[in-house]
Amino acid sequence: MKESFNSIFKMNITEVAQRLVSLSKTGAWEQAQNELFHPDAVSIEPDNLPNPIVKGLENIKKKAETWASMVEATHGGEVSEPLIADDFFSVRMSYDVTFKD
Repeated sequence: MKESFNSIFKMNITEVAQRLVSLSKTGAWEQAQNELFHPDAVSIEPDNLPNPIVKGLENIKKKAETWASMVEATHGGEVSEPLIADDFFSVRMSYDVTFKD
Protein backbone atom coordinates (compact mmCIF):
# COMPACT_ATOMS: atom_id res chain seq x y z
CA MET A 1 0.00 0.00 0.00
CA LYS A 2 1.33 3.42 -0.97
CA GLU A 3 1.97 5.75 1.97
CA SER A 4 0.11 9.03 1.73
CA PHE A 5 2.05 12.26 1.59
CA ASN A 6 0.68 13.36 4.98
CA SER A 7 1.84 10.15 6.67
CA ILE A 8 5.44 10.81 5.57
CA PHE A 9 5.75 14.57 6.12
CA LYS A 10 4.65 16.87 8.91
CA MET A 11 3.48 19.45 6.35
CA ASN A 12 0.72 18.93 3.84
CA ILE A 13 1.42 19.17 0.10
CA THR A 14 0.18 22.77 -0.11
CA GLU A 15 2.47 23.84 2.74
CA VAL A 16 5.47 22.12 1.15
CA ALA A 17 4.75 23.67 -2.25
CA GLN A 18 4.32 27.15 -0.79
CA ARG A 19 7.50 26.81 1.29
CA LEU A 20 9.45 25.75 -1.81
CA VAL A 21 8.17 28.77 -3.72
CA SER A 22 9.04 31.07 -0.81
CA LEU A 23 12.59 29.73 -0.48
CA SER A 24 13.11 29.66 -4.25
CA LYS A 25 12.13 33.31 -4.60
CA THR A 26 14.94 34.24 -2.18
CA GLY A 27 17.50 31.91 -3.78
CA ALA A 28 17.68 29.62 -0.74
CA TRP A 29 18.11 26.47 -2.85
CA GLU A 30 20.22 24.46 -0.45
CA GLN A 31 17.86 25.21 2.42
CA ALA A 32 14.90 24.16 0.28
CA GLN A 33 16.57 20.90 -0.68
CA ASN A 34 17.60 20.06 2.89
CA GLU A 35 14.28 21.05 4.40
CA LEU A 36 11.78 19.83 1.83
CA PHE A 37 13.18 17.23 -0.56
CA HIS A 38 12.65 13.53 0.00
CA PRO A 39 15.75 11.34 -0.61
CA ASP A 40 13.90 9.88 -3.65
CA ALA A 41 12.79 13.27 -5.05
CA VAL A 42 12.66 13.70 -8.83
CA SER A 43 13.65 16.87 -10.68
CA ILE A 44 12.12 17.23 -14.14
CA GLU A 45 13.37 19.80 -16.64
CA PRO A 46 12.35 20.47 -20.26
CA ASP A 47 13.44 17.73 -22.67
CA ASN A 48 15.83 20.03 -24.54
CA LEU A 49 18.10 20.45 -21.49
CA PRO A 50 20.87 18.05 -20.45
CA ASN A 51 19.71 15.46 -17.93
CA PRO A 52 16.02 16.41 -18.07
CA ILE A 53 15.10 13.88 -15.36
CA VAL A 54 17.26 13.55 -12.26
CA LYS A 55 16.32 11.13 -9.49
CA GLY A 56 17.44 11.25 -5.87
CA LEU A 57 18.31 14.16 -3.60
CA GLU A 58 22.07 13.67 -3.86
CA ASN A 59 21.87 13.73 -7.67
CA ILE A 60 19.64 16.81 -7.57
CA LYS A 61 22.22 18.56 -5.38
CA LYS A 62 24.98 17.61 -7.84
CA LYS A 63 22.88 19.00 -10.70
CA ALA A 64 22.48 22.28 -8.79
CA GLU A 65 26.23 22.47 -8.17
CA THR A 66 26.92 21.90 -11.87
CA TRP A 67 24.42 24.61 -12.84
CA ALA A 68 25.93 27.10 -10.37
CA SER A 69 29.44 26.41 -11.67
CA MET A 70 28.34 27.36 -15.21
CA VAL A 71 26.69 30.68 -14.30
CA GLU A 72 28.70 33.90 -14.45
CA ALA A 73 25.89 36.21 -13.24
CA THR A 74 22.18 36.08 -12.45
CA HIS A 75 20.17 39.09 -13.64
CA GLY A 76 16.71 38.07 -12.50
CA GLY A 77 14.13 35.35 -12.56
CA GLU A 78 10.61 34.26 -11.82
CA VAL A 79 9.07 31.52 -9.70
CA SER A 80 5.42 30.68 -10.30
CA GLU A 81 2.85 29.78 -7.71
CA PRO A 82 2.58 25.99 -7.33
CA LEU A 83 0.14 23.88 -9.32
CA ILE A 84 -1.04 21.18 -6.92
CA ALA A 85 -2.78 17.90 -7.77
CA ASP A 86 -3.25 15.19 -5.13
CA ASP A 87 0.21 14.41 -3.70
CA PHE A 88 2.12 16.14 -6.51
CA PHE A 89 2.95 19.71 -7.40
CA SER A 90 4.77 21.62 -10.08
CA VAL A 91 6.47 25.02 -10.03
CA ARG A 92 7.70 26.89 -13.11
CA MET A 93 11.03 28.65 -12.66
CA SER A 94 12.82 30.81 -15.19
CA TYR A 95 16.05 32.73 -14.84
CA ASP A 96 17.94 35.38 -16.78
CA VAL A 97 21.59 34.39 -16.46
CA THR A 98 24.90 34.94 -18.19
CA PHE A 99 26.84 31.72 -18.59
CA LYS A 100 30.62 31.51 -18.29
CA ASP A 101 32.57 31.20 -21.51
